[in-house]
Amino acid sequence: MLSRLSSTGREAPWVSIGVGFLAVIAVPVAAFLLMITVIGMPLSFILMSAYFVVLILAKVIASDAIGRLLAERLNWNGRGYQFLAFAATLLVLILLSKIMIFGFGFFVGLIAICFAFGVIIMTFYRWRKGKQVTSSQPEPALE
Repeated sequence: MLSRLSSTGREAPWVSIGVGFLAVIAVPVAAFLLMITVIGMPLSFILMSAYFVVLILAKVIASDAIGRLLAERLNWNGRGYQFLAFAATLLVLILLSKIMIFGFGFFVGLIAICFAFGVIIMTFYRWRKGKQVTSSQPEPALE
């Protein structure tokens, strides 16, 4: 699953950040609007739970995509090198997000969160689109 997420992030990084920024804003608003109805309350809790999970895993998802890109560019083949690139990228991302000069760390974290949200949404969208395309095609006739 992470390889699918990272390939989406490598194919369209700026679109992922844009879609993720919209999701970061829209998900809490949608959850609040769902809280108005009794039927929407459980959906709101599920939506906000997923929102917080993505917030927690955002740096890991962003580091995986950047680490795989780094390993690909440096021609590092093998799982060990991919893990090394992931670990180094995660460490750098965590350290950069801790810098509090002029809000630099906040913006690094925000970009990682937006990227992770966008990658998840775009991967899910592509998966659903591919699933619908393959299921709508007619079955070949048996001879």
